[in-house]
Amino acid sequence: MPIHNRFQHQIYSAERPQAPYEIIAPSPPSDWNAARTKAAFEALAGVLANRKTQVVYLVHGTFTGTDALGFIREFERWKPDIGKKLRDAQKMLIDKITGEAGNYSESYAKSFQDALNHGSSNHDSSSTPTVKLFHWTSENLHLARANAAVRLLDELLEDTHHEQRRYLMWGHSHAGNVFALLTNLIGSDVRTLKKFFKIGDAWRRFRLLGHLDPPVWKRVRGRVLENPEILKRIELDIVTFGTPIRYGWETSSYRSLSHFVYHRPQASKPEYLAPFPEGLSDVLEARYGDCVQQLGIAGTNFTPFLFAWRSWIVEERFRRFLQRGISRLNTLDRLRIGQRVANEGKALLVDYDVDGTMTAQQLFGHAIYTRTEWLPFHMQKVATELAEQES
Repeated sequence: MPIHNRFQHQIYSAERPQAPYEIIAPSPPSDWNAARTKAAFEALAGVLANRKTQVVYLVHGTFTGTDALGFIREFERWKPDIGKKLRDAQKMLIDKITGEAGNYSESYAKSFQDALNHGSSNHDSSSTPTVKLFHWTSENLHLARANAAVRLLDELLEDTHHEQRRYLMWGHSHAGNVFALLTNLIGSDVRTLKKFFKIGDAWRRFRLLGHLDPPVWKRVRGRVLENPEILKRIELDIVTFGTPIRYGWETSSYRSLSHFVYHRPQASKPEYLAPFPEGLSDVLEARYGDCVQQLGIAGTNFTPFLFAWRSWIVEERFRRFLQRGISRLNTLDRLRIGQRVANEGKALLVDYDVDGTMTAQQLFGHAIYTRTEWLPFHMQKVATELAEQES
């Protein structure tokens, strides 16, 4: 996408991608011995130390967050003290049910931190980044992803209040689209940002209670518009896993961008395209790779909670703002394209060696990225990409 992207959507096309991509067929986790695994940990820890990365954010995708149906948010307007408890309880339940299946849990974050600590054994331990989890509602809505981007920016602004900070953003599924919105928030002009926040104001206004909620929108809007120079303190390296092609990226707002996509090339199609699933078995068996990444494009949002009338209005406004020129009537035609490579960043099309008996736990090919057994491979490859994109 261009500099000054202004929340422009990515273009869907079956043409050969302009952005770089690579076809990869990694060996299975069972082939990774202790020495090779340690080398992968050391590779990423070393690169992050050289880049002076302070924090690694792990961000989950859709349906594994704190309010997947949007019910708690509406209840919270009347009982705000109970809202956080309900969100925490839902996330704990989700973590218990899904584990590592398409989800970044506390145990996954610990494994990630332990790997970095282990890989940093030959370096100054003070240079080892801190691994943090960032939770959002995980609704399959524009407004939910926009709210997540604003909340994440608020956290980064608080962290960079006094100094320059560098982050590695590591996101699954639509977390990648949260990151895309984040780059636009960081790099857009004042006029465009005012349009974005005006839509958000309509969502968070609750006249019956005489207040605006959540206050984070007002706080971020004030910080960004009153002192845009503070945004230059945020340096981002971004890695996405199974992110559907949707929002465009603001090129000036990140240092590096990589996309992992589970893809099984077919002789009947160009290597960067996935065939449209012809039957249920194609989806359940992930015959062509990650079906969710392939099918989760524009036009596949859910509707807001039934009684959340403001969310319905604002969702439609965000749809017109974030999907300008994209008609819902052409959704099936876009789905049939099957483009795997995003317009920006480097796509790593990975044909994961997956045991066919585990398909029920793969979430249609979408859960493979968050399995800890693949963490050494991901760390090693991310280290390579960071080093190459830096040079």
